[in-house]
Amino acid sequence: MDFVEISNKNSGARISTYVILGERGSRRCILNGAAARTCQPGDQIIVCNSVYLGEDKLTSLKPRILTFDENNVVRDRLSYSCEP
Repeated sequence: MDFVEISNKNSGARISTYVILGERGSRRCILNGAAARTCQPGDQIIVCNSVYLGEDKLTSLKPRILTFDENNVVRDRLSYSCEP
């Protein structure tokens, strides 16, 4: 199970929750339960995933960032290298 941090750009709310995979290709992000009370339909959100690594593996990390348009279609795919 993946855990994520969600920040609501409209209200400033921040929550930690888990991911439930939905229908592939639906382009929807749905918050359930208590998490649903922190966002309204149409709010812009930031979803952050994290991973725990040993210090020896930090330089092999390649973080990825996706940005979406108003229809939840991927607009940009960015990646970074963590080098010493």
